[in-house]
Amino acid sequence: DAGEPVAEDPAEREYQKTLGQLAAQARRRQERLEARATEIVRTLERSPVMASHVDSVEQLVWLHLRLLVARQTIARVVENARADRESLRQQQTQIGQRLEREDASAELRRSREQQLQVIEARQAAHGDATRRLEHVESELERIDQQVALIHEQALLATDEERIGTSLDALAASYNEASRGLSGQRDLLGARDTFDTRRLPRRVLHGGDRPNAIKEGT
Repeated sequence: DAGEPVAEDPAEREYQKTLGQLAAQARRRQERLEARATEIVRTLERSPVMASHVDSVEQLVWLHLRLLVARQTIARVVENARADRESLRQQQTQIGQRLEREDASAELRRSREQQLQVIEARQAAHGDATRRLEHVESELERIDQQVALIHEQALLATDEERIGTSLDALAASYNEASRGLSGQRDLLGARDTFDTRRLPRRVLHGGDRPNAIKEGT
């Protein structure tokens, strides 16, 4: 009935929640990928055979969005680590010098040793964050390049076999990225498997967009 409220789409709610975490530059990067993916989907849907690959495109676009959120989170940690690096080194040196003194009580030595352990744990965590940032950025670049390739082939090529080969590579890329990032679900915000989440249909198939949401910071 006209007076009844429209039910909220869970996929749209999840998409908007995730997109809303991104800063402006990351959101533009996602929008560029979605624009290319939309043209790919339009081409694929012209052929009943090629249409079977649409799910792979949608999954990779969704994964790209989640990776952008993860990259933003890790980048904050890395930025803070760079700011604290010299301070931590100085503290580490000072504590080490104090531990060399023989006049410190056993209780004081134990306290300083514990301080040193905390500093070393923070330094290790900072190094891990840097490696994770490099990994996530590498996966984002791979997805960007893979989608760009298929976009070009879909627009220029009439050979469905060639496009199909690239789409198979796209699906393989998604599966490999999912496996490689399975240990980073804390940053991806994933409590379930990647393929249980879906984009709202309007993202790649057209349709009205909801009201604009506030950008992440």
